[in-house]
Amino acid sequence: RLARELAEEQKVALEAFVARAAGEQLEKACPQFIALALEVGDHASALEAADRFAREFPSSSSAVFVASARIRALAGLGRLDEARRVWLTLAEGTDLTGWAPVFEAGMAVATEFVLTRQLDDARAIYEQIRNRTRQVTQIGAINERQLQGLQWIGKKPPAIEGSDLAGKPVSFDDYAGRVVLLDFWATYCAPCISEMPN
Repeated sequence: RLARELAEEQKVALEAFVARAAGEQLEKACPQFIALALEVGDHASALEAADRFAREFPSSSSAVFVASARIRALAGLGRLDEARRVWLTLAEGTDLTGWAPVFEAGMAVATEFVLTRQLDDARAIYEQIRNRTRQVTQIGAINERQLQGLQWIGKKPPAIEGSDLAGKPVSFDDYAGRVVLLDFWATYCAPCISEMPN
């Protein structure tokens, strides 16, 4: 909570600076403001600042980062079709060496599609990421996990039975219709043992 409050205070201060800044100062400060706005969930301010940046600094070295942040803001505002269109254009036009923010934006859009149960749209983005980044193993591994996870959404979980800490039998069936956080732990894992009371 304290970190969020600090980020919000920084965003407000930077927003005031960006409103007065011009030229090189604006070009340097605006991407920082956009990142903070996204961090605190102020997607509308992030989008407005990204649009201003794109108009004033189309050839900036931060242009791909800001374009990617703009896509994340669109997704956060629920403008998923527009976010997808803009992301596809950016993904096709960005060299793989500068693709990290493009990847993050694509994952953000796909995540919003998952959260709104538009799984085919999410799958299409994950597949586009796969096709574009085949030679980048780190991205491929993350992306494949997301693709594989789609198959479980809306499905009944596998049968798991066990005992709770009091020795009482527990089954997934006991929690049908409820959200369940399943935490696997082991008695030989010190952090697991310290977490057990929670």
